[in-house]
Amino acid sequence: MCDFLGITPVFAARWLEPYTKSIEDRGGFSWIYKTQLYPPGMEALTEKLSKKLQPPTKKETQLPTKTPQLFHNWIKNKTTKAAQRHGS
Repeated sequence: MCDFLGITPVFAARWLEPYTKSIEDRGGFSWIYKTQLYPPGMEALTEKLSKKLQPPTKKETQLPTKTPQLFHNWIKNKTTKAAQRHGS
């Protein structure tokens, strides 16, 4: 679909294993995370999901710093390459 629409695939998900290589081959970005993060005020939902589905869950006020930095670097790299291709 991304090829047809001419857009770059970007995904944030808990599970993308069979699709990761395909996303990367198309110049896309995959943010695969192990823990589901919920904002403050969602404690009851977080506890219910944790007990029922047993995924790792955590109440957080901020995203982890490592992956957003990787995403930022990926964007910077993509935009730099695009500018170089267009002679800017």
